[in-house]
Amino acid sequence: STSLRREPWRPCPLLSLNNMRLPRLLAMRHVKVLPDVWRMCAFTVCLSFLLCHIYNPIRRAVRDGQKKTLIYYLFQDCDSFFNMCTSFVTFILSFFNATVFTRWWKLRELCGTVNGKTVDTTVMLSAYIKRREDYEELLRLLWLAHALHVTSIDPLVTSDPEHAMERVLRGLREDGLIAAEECEALRPTTLATSTPLSIAYGWFTCRLRTAMLRDVPPSLHSGLLQIVQANISAMRGAASDVLMYLGTPMPLAYTQLLELMVTIYVLMAPLGLVPRLLWMAVPGCFVVTLVFYGFMSLGKLMLNPFAAASDDAFDTQAFLRGTRTACRAVADATFTKPPLGGAAAGEGGGDVTPAASRSLLQRCHTTAGLRNAGFFSVPQQMHERTRELDGVFASPGGASGSLSGEEEEAAEEAVE
Repeated sequence: STSLRREPWRPCPLLSLNNMRLPRLLAMRHVKVLPDVWRMCAFTVCLSFLLCHIYNPIRRAVRDGQKKTLIYYLFQDCDSFFNMCTSFVTFILSFFNATVFTRWWKLRELCGTVNGKTVDTTVMLSAYIKRREDYEELLRLLWLAHALHVTSIDPLVTSDPEHAMERVLRGLREDGLIAAEECEALRPTTLATSTPLSIAYGWFTCRLRTAMLRDVPPSLHSGLLQIVQANISAMRGAASDVLMYLGTPMPLAYTQLLELMVTIYVLMAPLGLVPRLLWMAVPGCFVVTLVFYGFMSLGKLMLNPFAAASDDAFDTQAFLRGTRTACRAVADATFTKPPLGGAAAGEGGGDVTPAASRSLLQRCHTTAGLRNAGFFSVPQQMHERTRELDGVFASPGGASGSLSGEEEEAAEEAVE
């Protein structure tokens, strides 16, 4: 029947060779092993293969009842010593990799904090700063601080500390992020410290204060300043921590001693595995070398996540471009499109109408209403507004819900 007719087999799209969605680690064309690790693996494999040809005749002779030779005892002792060193090398290598990875991920989180707080500050400014020239100037200073942070950790820039600041200032002038007088203020500083970006954040705070006094209502000054200042403190603290981590690397003696121990361990692996595994020691040495020597080399590359020696190094310029793109998108959307719901809020684009003022006053003339409306944040203003509201609602017009022109103006001032 039609219901039992078998459909012709078709390959599943997810399993076809053209559309195969394999993880990056399983796609062999993306797998890149360090060249040093490959060379060490090849050396230990060849050494183990050679030792198998040396040890196999000795093992057969001893098994046939012949006298044990010095070479036979040497192989047996290497087997015992290799087992003893395994636990020690595993412990110190695990501790090293855990410490290095923690530092590596912490640096990534700190850079993400600077990026995220920069965009968050841009969003806050777009809600309160209404003059385009003030907003653009604040964005420029915010990008200047972020650019100074990125260049302070870029190994291509910090490779020459004596001329690093001059090159950075020249690049910032070309990008239009810094003025001539600002260059003179930053020229005596050094990128190895957080002083340049702290100065830039100071300029940003001063310009924000001027814009707030001109555009933001006084009742919103404390809340806006508290939020923006918290973001600035988080950005400056995260950028300083990045420099602190880079300035205090892992002790060089510890890294060198670990490299020496791991190298001796993998070179001794053929002598330790051949008496136990014989011909299986050849792939066994490859695995041991790949694991121990590979993770040791990987940990050394992760000591500085901003260095260009690794394919997984952090792209500092991508951080800067991504943050500036996000900030510019927020700025363009804020100043080119009206806010959602603006028409429904009134012709003034969200201004409080007299009817809304009367409704708010009627909700806030009691002590509980004032507390819910936030008037208790300033006790003196709370008492003054309470007396004003009591005077308004004590009038006959206030009791009936209709206020005169002067009373409506007093009510709107009380609400503001």
